[in-house]
Amino acid sequence: MATIYVDPTVTGVGSGTMSDPYKSWSSVVFNHNDIVLQKRGTVANITSQIAINYKSRVKIGAYGN
Repeated sequence: MATIYVDPTVTGVGSGTMSDPYKSWSSVVFNHNDIVLQKRGTVANITSQIAINYKSRVKIGAYGN
């Protein structure tokens, strides 16, 4: 289980941590019980498919103010 952070407004690719979030959802690798949080107030324009194994439980939410 990991908590992964996404912020579409950052420059660079990022590593998925809170201090260095991914820029794109396409960088996220979804694993069972992961929590994926996008920076509150941002919009992600997703142009590719996101695949999640139907047996995996992934929580998606927001972080920040």
